[in-house]
Amino acid sequence: MLIGHKDKEKIFKELFRKDSLSHGYLFFGEEQIGKKTFALALANFIEKGEFNEPLEVLSESRLVAPVEGSIGIDEMRDAKRFLFQKPALSSKRILIVDDSHKLTTDAQSAILKLTEEPPPSGLVILISPTLDSLLPTLGSRLQRVYFPRVSTKEIEGLLKEKTDLGMGEVSRIAGLALGRPGRAISLLEDPLFKRFEKMAKAFVKNRSGRGETLRSLMKENDETEGLDLIDVFVSHIMAELATEPLRYKETLRALCDRYSKMSDFSTNRRLQLETALWNL
Repeated sequence: MLIGHKDKEKIFKELFRKDSLSHGYLFFGEEQIGKKTFALALANFIEKGEFNEPLEVLSESRLVAPVEGSIGIDEMRDAKRFLFQKPALSSKRILIVDDSHKLTTDAQSAILKLTEEPPPSGLVILISPTLDSLLPTLGSRLQRVYFPRVSTKEIEGLLKEKTDLGMGEVSRIAGLALGRPGRAISLLEDPLFKRFEKMAKAFVKNRSGRGETLRSLMKENDETEGLDLIDVFVSHIMAELATEPLRYKETLRALCDRYSKMSDFSTNRRLQLETALWNL
């Protein structure tokens, strides 16, 4: 279900009607904000005339996502063949690349060639959390579209449709979603997210157990493939602290600063977290 981003929906509908869509876009913004859902809704609109998430596989669109942590050149070569075929049921063929920051350098170079010499009926949409995750030459060939957070009220509406929870619980979950519809759904349905929500509450309240919690989490993360548990846990800590932003202002600032450094492989992630949360 597409939540929010009505301004962009209006713009893209108009661009399509005027036959003014660009050959390529970069949708960027935080995780679970609705970028992929919007891209699929756009593809559904172009093929079937309805701007909502498709309920079945689209004939003229292809979604590419990381396999074992990356998207390689072979996937892009196959996608190129798909894109250059003439559409039969629509005016365009659409390639959507989710988590495009996980494209290998060779795969990005392949997409760059597509954007330099695009097929007349082709449309490429890359999805990424940040602007600087792609090669500068590739990023410069795409129109950039930023996706901001969604209002808490809109997320409350989503939760009301998906659950029979009372308004108090709906408001609590919507607040913890931090403006991200996908996070709200995970808090509602994902056992891992529910577990980490409880862990974050205990972590904030109990100083004595923090060291052991982090050590245990780091060990579990090393044994887990695919999902980065540190990212999930930090997002829950931030959500918990954000319930009292004035009280935890400095800790939130320190956590954001340290978290940005945690992507550096030479950085001790546990130490960065412990330092950021020292005064909690």
